[in-house]
Amino acid sequence: MTRKNTAGKTGTETYFDQFKKSFEAIQGQIEVPAAAREFVQRGAVNARERADTLHAGATDAASSAEKLATAFVGGYANVARDIVDVTFDNVRHGFETIEKLAGAKTVGDALEVQSDFVRERAKANYERFSNAAETARKAVSDGTEQLRAEFVRVNPYFGKAA
Repeated sequence: MTRKNTAGKTGTETYFDQFKKSFEAIQGQIEVPAAAREFVQRGAVNARERADTLHAGATDAASSAEKLATAFVGGYANVARDIVDVTFDNVRHGFETIEKLAGAKTVGDALEVQSDFVRERAKANYERFSNAAETARKAVSDGTEQLRAEFVRVNPYFGKAA
């Protein structure tokens, strides 16, 4: 059983009401020490500065990743374009040879056109693929150098002698 007081409330409600009133009365009298307030302020300022630094670092890292991806994609696009050009040149050279073969009057002329075709095609393909390989090597080299430069920029301890 709960007992009722004169206001018609139970004993439990009265206890909490009294506690609340006491706490409200004391609350205005409790002072937070100046050192504690300064400590919290310094902590907040330091945390904000760290957050700003982290944000700037993350933004730089994202920008570096974008530059790196652009360099690698650009290099890949150049290699793919070179391969398409080589294929097109080979097809065009093949049609030119067919036209020459159609104009050959003797078997000897046809054999000469065919041997010229094989020799020219081998030489042209060697030069084209050498150029494509050089383009690919340069793209990888430039990309690797850019990756290293960006990594050193983000992490200054990388690349220093021990």
